[in-house]
Amino acid sequence: MVSITEDAVMIQYAPHVYSDPLRIALLEALLGQLAERERVVLVLQSGNRVAGTVSARPSLQHFFDHNEQSGVNATVRLDDLGRCSQQHVVWLDSICEVLRVPGDAA
Repeated sequence: MVSITEDAVMIQYAPHVYSDPLRIALLEALLGQLAERERVVLVLQSGNRVAGTVSARPSLQHFFDHNEQSGVNATVRLDDLGRCSQQHVVWLDSICEVLRVPGDAA
């Protein structure tokens, strides 16, 4: 029998978490636009844009926020289109729009 101590359990935190079914459905809709190896430009709520190739299809995960509230969120990891050694990690809830980049664009 294996016992797990409290120290062995890693608690993950996110800036924002969601438990509202409508908000979760919106996050899931974004997930559907982020297929592995898809070249995208993410338009963020801040107005910034991040371009890259999705390195792995993201999925919703359970997190806690700074108030210890439980909910879901996700991150997407992009390999930069201009510098392949550069990666970007973006919280899903910070994305306003996903634009696809043609395969021959750099």
